[in-house]
Amino acid sequence: GQSSCIDSSAGHYVPNSGSSYEYSCNYGEYQPNTGQSSCIDSSPGYYVDTMTSIQQYECEMGYYQPYHGQSFCYISDPGYYVDSTASSNQTACSLGSYNPDNGSTSSTACVLASAGHYVGDYGQFNQTVCDYGTYQPSTGSHICIQASPGYYVPYNASVLQFECSIGTFQPYNGTTFCYEASPGYYVDQPASEIQIACPAGTYNPSNRSYSFDDCLDATPGNYTNDVGMSYQISCSLGTYQPSSGQNNCLDADSGYFVNSYASISQTPCEKGTFQPNFSQDFCYYADVGHYVDIIGSFSQTPCLPGTYNPNSGSATADTCIDAQPGFYTNNSAMCYQTACQPGTYQDITDTTVTAQFECIDESV
Repeated sequence: GQSSCIDSSAGHYVPNSGSSYEYSCNYGEYQPNTGQSSCIDSSPGYYVDTMTSIQQYECEMGYYQPYHGQSFCYISDPGYYVDSTASSNQTACSLGSYNPDNGSTSSTACVLASAGHYVGDYGQFNQTVCDYGTYQPSTGSHICIQASPGYYVPYNASVLQFECSIGTFQPYNGTTFCYEASPGYYVDQPASEIQIACPAGTYNPSNRSYSFDDCLDATPGNYTNDVGMSYQISCSLGTYQPSSGQNNCLDADSGYFVNSYASISQTPCEKGTFQPNFSQDFCYYADVGHYVDIIGSFSQTPCLPGTYNPNSGSATADTCIDAQPGFYTNNSAMCYQTACQPGTYQDITDTTVTAQFECIDESV
Protein backbone atom coordinates (compact mmCIF):
# COMPACT_ATOMS: atom_id res chain seq x y z
CA GLY A 1 0.00 0.00 0.00
CA GLN A 2 0.94 3.67 -0.70
CA SER A 3 0.82 6.43 1.79
CA SER A 4 0.54 9.26 -0.85
CA CYS A 5 -0.20 10.02 -4.55
CA ILE A 6 2.37 11.15 -7.09
CA ASP A 7 1.95 14.50 -8.86
CA SER A 8 1.66 14.25 -12.63
CA SER A 9 4.86 15.23 -14.37
CA ALA A 10 5.31 18.39 -16.48
CA GLY A 11 4.04 17.59 -19.98
CA HIS A 12 1.41 15.32 -18.46
CA TYR A 13 -1.89 15.55 -16.67
CA VAL A 14 -4.35 13.43 -14.68
CA PRO A 15 -7.98 14.43 -15.36
CA ASN A 16 -9.76 12.10 -12.93
CA SER A 17 -9.45 11.00 -9.27
CA GLY A 18 -8.33 7.48 -8.49
CA SER A 19 -6.05 7.36 -11.50
CA SER A 20 -3.27 4.78 -11.64
CA TYR A 21 -1.34 6.61 -14.37
CA GLU A 22 -0.77 10.00 -15.94
CA TYR A 23 -1.73 11.13 -19.50
CA SER A 24 0.63 12.70 -22.00
CA CYS A 25 -0.23 16.17 -23.34
CA ASN A 26 -1.20 15.80 -26.99
CA TYR A 27 0.07 17.64 -30.06
CA GLY A 28 -0.90 21.31 -29.84
CA GLU A 29 -0.90 21.13 -26.04
CA TYR A 30 1.68 21.66 -23.34
CA GLN A 31 1.98 21.74 -19.55
CA PRO A 32 4.97 23.37 -17.83
CA ASN A 33 3.84 22.44 -14.33
CA THR A 34 3.49 19.23 -12.31
CA GLY A 35 0.33 17.97 -10.68
CA GLN A 36 -2.08 19.32 -13.31
CA SER A 37 -5.45 17.99 -14.33
CA SER A 38 -5.32 19.32 -17.91
CA CYS A 39 -2.99 20.54 -20.61
CA ILE A 40 -2.89 24.06 -22.09
CA ASP A 41 -3.74 24.69 -25.76
CA SER A 42 -1.01 26.45 -27.63
CA SER A 43 -1.79 30.15 -28.20
CA PRO A 44 -2.24 31.82 -31.64
CA GLY A 45 1.23 32.51 -32.98
CA TYR A 46 2.54 29.38 -31.30
CA TYR A 47 2.55 25.62 -31.87
CA VAL A 48 3.42 22.31 -30.16
CA ASP A 49 4.60 19.58 -32.51
CA THR A 50 5.49 16.86 -29.93
CA MET A 51 3.70 14.86 -27.27
CA THR A 52 4.38 15.55 -23.55
CA SER A 53 5.63 19.06 -24.25
CA ILE A 54 6.32 21.34 -21.35
CA GLN A 55 6.22 24.52 -23.50
CA GLN A 56 4.79 26.05 -26.66
CA TYR A 57 7.02 27.32 -29.46
CA GLU A 58 6.89 30.63 -31.32
CA CYS A 59 6.11 30.59 -35.00
CA GLU A 60 9.23 31.79 -36.79
CA MET A 61 9.29 34.84 -39.06
CA GLY A 62 7.69 33.88 -42.35
CA TYR A 63 5.15 31.72 -40.53
CA TYR A 64 1.95 32.39 -38.57
CA GLN A 65 -0.81 30.60 -36.71
CA PRO A 66 -4.23 32.19 -36.14
CA TYR A 67 -5.72 29.36 -34.06
CA HIS A 68 -5.35 27.81 -30.59
CA GLY A 69 -4.07 24.28 -30.02
CA GLN A 70 -2.13 23.78 -33.21
CA SER A 71 0.82 21.53 -33.94
CA PHE A 72 2.29 23.60 -36.77
CA CYS A 73 2.51 27.11 -38.23
CA TYR A 74 1.32 28.20 -41.66
CA ILE A 75 3.91 29.47 -44.08
CA SER A 76 3.02 32.95 -45.35
CA ASP A 77 1.33 32.89 -48.76
CA PRO A 78 2.58 34.60 -51.92
CA GLY A 79 1.38 38.19 -51.73
CA TYR A 80 2.02 38.26 -47.96
CA TYR A 81 4.86 38.32 -45.42
CA VAL A 82 5.40 37.77 -41.66
CA ASP A 83 8.13 39.99 -40.21
CA SER A 84 7.94 38.97 -36.53
CA THR A 85 7.95 35.79 -34.47
CA ALA A 86 4.87 34.44 -32.72
CA SER A 87 2.59 36.05 -35.28
CA SER A 88 -1.07 35.15 -35.42
CA ASN A 89 -1.54 36.57 -38.90
CA GLN A 90 0.24 37.33 -42.16
CA THR A 91 0.48 40.85 -43.59
CA ALA A 92 -0.72 41.56 -47.12
CA CYS A 93 1.43 43.41 -49.60
CA SER A 94 -0.03 46.85 -50.15
CA LEU A 95 -1.70 48.22 -53.30
CA GLY A 96 0.82 48.68 -56.09
CA SER A 97 3.07 45.83 -54.89
CA TYR A 98 3.17 42.04 -55.10
CA ASN A 99 5.14 39.06 -53.82
CA PRO A 100 5.52 35.87 -55.87
CA ASP A 101 7.11 33.87 -53.00
CA ASN A 102 5.83 32.21 -49.86
CA GLY A 103 7.52 32.31 -46.46
CA SER A 104 8.59 35.93 -46.83
CA THR A 105 9.89 37.63 -43.67
CA SER A 106 9.89 41.31 -44.67
CA SER A 107 7.85 43.94 -46.44
CA THR A 108 10.81 44.31 -48.80
CA ALA A 109 9.67 41.04 -50.35
CA CYS A 110 6.73 43.01 -51.79
CA VAL A 111 7.92 44.19 -55.18
CA LEU A 112 6.64 47.45 -56.65
CA ALA A 113 4.62 47.02 -59.82
CA SER A 114 6.70 47.87 -62.89
CA ALA A 115 5.89 50.81 -65.15
CA GLY A 116 3.24 49.68 -67.62
CA HIS A 117 1.76 47.43 -64.92
CA TYR A 118 -0.37 47.72 -61.82
CA VAL A 119 -1.48 45.82 -58.72
CA GLY A 120 -5.04 46.77 -57.93
CA ASP A 121 -5.66 44.78 -54.74
CA TYR A 122 -3.96 43.80 -51.48
CA GLY A 123 -2.11 40.50 -51.09
CA GLN A 124 -1.35 39.84 -54.74
CA PHE A 125 1.31 37.42 -55.98
CA ASN A 126 1.74 38.99 -59.43
CA GLN A 127 1.36 42.27 -61.28
CA THR A 128 -1.11 42.91 -64.13
CA VAL A 129 -0.20 44.52 -67.44
CA CYS A 130 -1.96 47.73 -68.39
CA ASP A 131 -4.50 46.90 -71.06
CA TYR A 132 -4.77 48.36 -74.54
CA GLY A 133 -5.87 52.00 -74.36
CA THR A 134 -4.22 52.51 -70.94
CA TYR A 135 -0.70 53.22 -69.71
CA GLN A 136 1.30 53.77 -66.52
CA PRO A 137 4.59 55.71 -66.50
CA SER A 138 5.34 55.10 -62.80
CA THR A 139 6.28 52.11 -60.67
CA GLY A 140 4.22 50.97 -57.69
CA SER A 141 0.84 51.94 -59.12
CA HIS A 142 -2.48 50.34 -58.30
CA ILE A 143 -4.22 51.62 -61.46
CA CYS A 144 -3.53 52.29 -65.13
CA ILE A 145 -4.34 55.63 -66.72
CA GLN A 146 -6.75 55.81 -69.64
CA ALA A 147 -5.41 57.43 -72.77
CA SER A 148 -6.64 61.03 -72.89
CA PRO A 149 -8.77 62.46 -75.73
CA GLY A 150 -6.35 63.29 -78.55
CA TYR A 151 -4.15 60.33 -77.59
CA TYR A 152 -4.15 56.54 -77.94
CA VAL A 153 -2.33 53.42 -76.69
CA PRO A 154 -2.11 50.65 -79.32
CA TYR A 155 -0.62 47.87 -77.17
CA ASN A 156 -0.58 46.61 -73.59
CA ALA A 157 2.03 47.22 -70.86
CA SER A 158 2.59 50.72 -72.21
CA VAL A 159 4.48 53.30 -70.18
CA LEU A 160 3.16 56.24 -72.20
CA GLN A 161 0.31 57.41 -74.41
CA PHE A 162 0.80 58.52 -78.02
CA GLU A 163 -0.58 61.72 -79.47
CA CYS A 164 -2.78 61.56 -82.55
CA SER A 165 -0.88 62.87 -85.57
CA ILE A 166 -2.12 65.71 -87.76
CA GLY A 167 -4.92 64.51 -89.99
CA THR A 168 -6.29 62.33 -87.17
CA PHE A 169 -8.24 62.93 -83.94
CA GLN A 170 -9.74 61.11 -80.97
CA PRO A 171 -12.64 62.51 -78.90
CA TYR A 172 -12.78 59.67 -76.35
CA ASN A 173 -10.75 58.36 -73.39
CA GLY A 174 -9.05 54.98 -73.30
CA THR A 175 -8.77 54.19 -77.00
CA THR A 176 -6.29 52.22 -79.07
CA PHE A 177 -6.41 54.30 -82.26
CA CYS A 178 -7.15 57.71 -83.73
CA TYR A 179 -9.87 58.49 -86.26
CA GLU A 180 -8.87 59.80 -89.65
CA ALA A 181 -10.29 63.22 -90.46
CA SER A 182 -13.46 62.62 -92.50
CA PRO A 183 -14.01 64.01 -96.01
CA GLY A 184 -15.18 67.57 -95.55
CA TYR A 185 -12.93 68.05 -92.51
CA TYR A 186 -9.28 68.49 -91.56
CA VAL A 187 -7.06 68.30 -88.43
CA ASP A 188 -4.08 70.65 -88.43
CA GLN A 189 -2.78 70.07 -84.89
CA PRO A 190 -1.36 66.94 -83.19
CA ALA A 191 -3.17 65.48 -80.16
CA SER A 192 -6.48 66.85 -81.41
CA GLU A 193 -9.78 65.87 -79.83
CA ILE A 194 -11.89 67.12 -82.74
CA GLN A 195 -11.84 67.53 -86.50
CA ILE A 196 -12.51 70.93 -88.07
CA ALA A 197 -15.26 71.32 -90.66
CA CYS A 198 -14.54 73.00 -93.97
CA PRO A 199 -16.68 76.17 -94.09
CA ALA A 200 -19.69 76.63 -96.35
CA GLY A 201 -18.56 77.52 -99.84
CA THR A 202 -15.79 74.93 -99.70
CA TYR A 203 -15.55 71.13 -99.79
CA ASN A 204 -12.95 68.39 -99.29
CA PRO A 205 -13.32 65.00 -100.98
CA SER A 206 -10.34 63.43 -99.15
CA ASN A 207 -9.92 61.90 -95.70
CA ARG A 208 -6.96 62.37 -93.31
CA SER A 209 -6.55 65.99 -94.40
CA TYR A 210 -4.28 68.10 -92.21
CA SER A 211 -4.62 71.63 -93.57
CA PHE A 212 -7.30 74.22 -94.26
CA ASP A 213 -5.80 74.35 -97.75
CA ASP A 214 -7.41 70.95 -98.36
CA CYS A 215 -10.80 72.69 -98.26
CA LEU A 216 -11.38 73.53 -101.91
CA ASP A 217 -13.47 76.47 -103.07
CA ALA A 218 -16.66 75.44 -104.83
CA THR A 219 -16.05 76.09 -108.53
CA PRO A 220 -18.18 78.54 -110.57
CA GLY A 221 -21.52 76.92 -111.38
CA ASN A 222 -21.44 75.03 -108.09
CA TYR A 223 -21.90 75.70 -104.36
CA THR A 224 -21.78 74.12 -100.90
CA ASN A 225 -24.48 75.28 -98.50
CA ASP A 226 -23.27 73.62 -95.31
CA VAL A 227 -20.07 73.10 -93.33
CA GLY A 228 -18.15 69.81 -93.56
CA MET A 229 -19.13 68.94 -97.11
CA SER A 230 -17.19 66.38 -99.10
CA TYR A 231 -18.62 67.40 -102.47
CA GLN A 232 -19.92 70.45 -104.28
CA ILE A 233 -23.47 70.77 -105.60
CA SER A 234 -24.25 71.84 -109.15
CA CYS A 235 -26.50 74.83 -109.61
CA SER A 236 -29.91 73.61 -110.72
CA LEU A 237 -31.89 74.70 -113.76
CA GLY A 238 -32.94 78.31 -113.47
CA THR A 239 -29.94 79.22 -111.31
CA TYR A 240 -26.30 80.06 -111.90
CA GLN A 241 -23.13 81.10 -110.07
CA PRO A 242 -20.32 83.04 -111.73
CA SER A 243 -17.99 83.05 -108.69
CA SER A 244 -16.01 80.42 -106.80
CA GLY A 245 -16.31 79.66 -103.08
CA GLN A 246 -20.02 80.37 -102.81
CA ASN A 247 -22.69 78.86 -100.55
CA ASN A 248 -25.64 79.34 -102.91
CA CYS A 249 -26.64 79.89 -106.52
CA LEU A 250 -28.25 83.00 -107.99
CA ASP A 251 -31.76 82.91 -109.41
CA ALA A 252 -32.03 83.79 -113.07
CA ASP A 253 -33.56 87.27 -113.38
CA SER A 254 -36.85 87.91 -115.11
CA GLY A 255 -36.09 88.28 -118.82
CA TYR A 256 -33.38 85.64 -118.50
CA PHE A 257 -33.15 81.86 -118.24
CA VAL A 258 -30.69 79.07 -117.36
CA ASN A 259 -31.37 75.76 -119.11
CA SER A 260 -28.31 73.73 -118.03
CA TYR A 261 -26.89 72.49 -114.74
CA ALA A 262 -23.74 74.01 -113.18
CA SER A 263 -24.13 77.17 -115.22
CA ILE A 264 -21.86 80.13 -114.61
CA SER A 265 -24.15 82.68 -116.29
CA GLN A 266 -27.76 83.44 -117.18
CA THR A 267 -28.90 83.88 -120.80
CA PRO A 268 -31.14 86.75 -121.92
CA CYS A 269 -34.37 85.89 -123.67
CA GLU A 270 -34.01 86.55 -127.43
CA LYS A 271 -36.21 88.94 -129.37
CA GLY A 272 -39.61 87.38 -129.85
CA THR A 273 -39.46 85.74 -126.42
CA PHE A 274 -39.87 86.89 -122.81
CA GLN A 275 -39.87 85.62 -119.21
CA PRO A 276 -41.81 87.43 -116.46
CA ASN A 277 -40.60 85.19 -113.61
CA PHE A 278 -37.38 84.57 -111.72
CA SER A 279 -35.42 81.30 -111.67
CA GLN A 280 -36.68 79.89 -114.97
CA ASP A 281 -35.03 77.58 -117.47
CA PHE A 282 -36.87 78.79 -120.59
CA CYS A 283 -38.46 81.85 -122.23
CA TYR A 284 -42.02 82.15 -123.51
CA TYR A 285 -42.64 82.92 -127.18
CA ALA A 286 -44.51 86.17 -127.71
CA ASP A 287 -48.21 85.33 -127.93
CA VAL A 288 -50.26 86.00 -131.06
CA GLY A 289 -51.30 89.63 -131.08
CA HIS A 290 -47.98 90.58 -129.44
CA TYR A 291 -44.32 91.07 -130.17
CA VAL A 292 -41.02 91.43 -128.24
CA ASP A 293 -38.48 93.66 -129.94
CA ILE A 294 -35.72 93.78 -127.26
CA ILE A 295 -33.32 91.20 -125.78
CA GLY A 296 -33.82 90.19 -122.13
CA SER A 297 -37.44 91.24 -121.90
CA PHE A 298 -39.65 90.30 -118.97
CA SER A 299 -42.84 91.26 -120.87
CA GLN A 300 -44.40 91.28 -124.34
CA THR A 301 -45.91 94.30 -126.18
CA PRO A 302 -49.48 94.10 -127.50
CA CYS A 303 -50.33 95.16 -131.05
CA LEU A 304 -52.33 98.41 -131.04
CA PRO A 305 -56.05 98.65 -131.90
CA GLY A 306 -56.41 98.79 -135.69
CA THR A 307 -53.69 96.12 -136.06
CA TYR A 308 -53.45 92.42 -135.47
CA ASN A 309 -50.83 89.64 -135.50
CA PRO A 310 -51.80 86.03 -136.14
CA ASN A 311 -48.29 84.69 -135.39
CA SER A 312 -46.47 83.87 -132.14
CA GLY A 313 -42.83 84.61 -131.45
CA SER A 314 -42.86 87.96 -133.29
CA ALA A 315 -39.76 90.09 -132.79
CA THR A 316 -40.72 93.51 -134.27
CA ALA A 317 -43.61 95.96 -134.23
CA ASP A 318 -43.83 95.52 -138.01
CA THR A 319 -45.41 92.13 -137.43
CA CYS A 320 -48.58 93.94 -136.26
CA ILE A 321 -50.60 94.13 -139.50
CA ASP A 322 -53.01 96.97 -140.25
CA ALA A 323 -56.65 95.89 -140.56
CA GLN A 324 -57.67 95.72 -144.29
CA PRO A 325 -60.46 97.87 -145.89
CA GLY A 326 -63.81 96.44 -144.78
CA PHE A 327 -62.29 95.13 -141.54
CA TYR A 328 -61.33 96.51 -138.15
CA THR A 329 -59.72 95.60 -134.79
CA ASN A 330 -61.16 97.51 -131.86
CA ASN A 331 -58.89 96.11 -129.10
CA SER A 332 -55.17 95.78 -128.55
CA ALA A 333 -53.42 92.40 -128.77
CA MET A 334 -55.75 91.15 -131.52
CA CYS A 335 -54.67 88.09 -133.48
CA TYR A 336 -57.36 88.53 -136.14
CA GLN A 337 -59.33 91.33 -137.91
CA THR A 338 -63.14 91.57 -137.78
CA ALA A 339 -65.34 92.18 -140.89
CA CYS A 340 -67.60 95.24 -140.83
CA GLN A 341 -71.25 94.29 -140.27
CA PRO A 342 -73.97 94.96 -142.87
CA GLY A 343 -74.79 98.64 -142.85
CA THR A 344 -71.18 99.62 -142.03
CA TYR A 345 -68.00 99.87 -143.95
CA GLN A 346 -64.36 100.80 -143.60
CA ASP A 347 -62.41 102.56 -146.31
CA ILE A 348 -58.80 102.92 -145.35
CA THR A 349 -58.18 105.40 -148.19
CA ASP A 350 -60.54 107.98 -146.67
CA THR A 351 -58.27 110.04 -144.47
CA THR A 352 -61.18 111.90 -142.90
CA VAL A 353 -62.46 108.82 -141.09
CA THR A 354 -61.27 107.18 -137.92
CA ALA A 355 -58.49 104.59 -138.33
CA GLN A 356 -59.53 101.02 -138.84
CA PHE A 357 -60.37 100.14 -135.25
CA GLU A 358 -64.10 100.63 -136.01
CA CYS A 359 -66.49 100.55 -138.96
CA ILE A 360 -68.50 103.53 -140.26
CA ASP A 361 -72.29 103.52 -140.50
CA GLU A 362 -73.58 103.85 -144.10
CA SER A 363 -74.64 107.45 -144.96
CA VAL A 364 -78.34 108.24 -145.68
